Amino acid sequence: MYYIDTLTYHIVSFDFDPDNGEIYHPKTVISVPTEHGAPDGMCIDEEGMLWIAHWGGANVSRWNPDSGELITMVNVPALLVTSCCFGGKNLDTLYITSARVDMSPDDMEKYPLSGSVFSFKPNVCGAKVNFFTPKPS
Repeated sequence: MYYIDTLTYHIVSFDFDPDNGEIYHPKTVISVPTEHGAPDGMCIDEEGMLWIAHWGGANVSRWNPDSGELITMVNVPALLVTSCCFGGKNLDTLYITSARVDMSPDDMEKYPLSGSVFSFKPNVCGAKVNFFTPKPS
């Protein structure tokens, strides 16, 4: 299980015990350089790599959480990139959301598509989703 700590620019992994619902062993697995923008939303692909949206960075990036290595960075025509998730019939499209809140006129001129939703075919599919089913009491 992963957690983005936006203010510290860290992505932290945890071990998860499905029997009692507790998390253990927090470990920083990625330290995002500040020039990339603050890490915001995140998703995981079928290879276990993390896709991270960067608020203020106009990009999403793909990281290996085992090594902390940046694999690729994809420019987005919006400054405030908020989140990303895989969708489509085969989970082969990455959908990217953005915001336009409190942007300066200069930034709006440079990024007129801010606030839009974008799609991208990254040549990797998203991880299959596991739905939460509560145990009966």
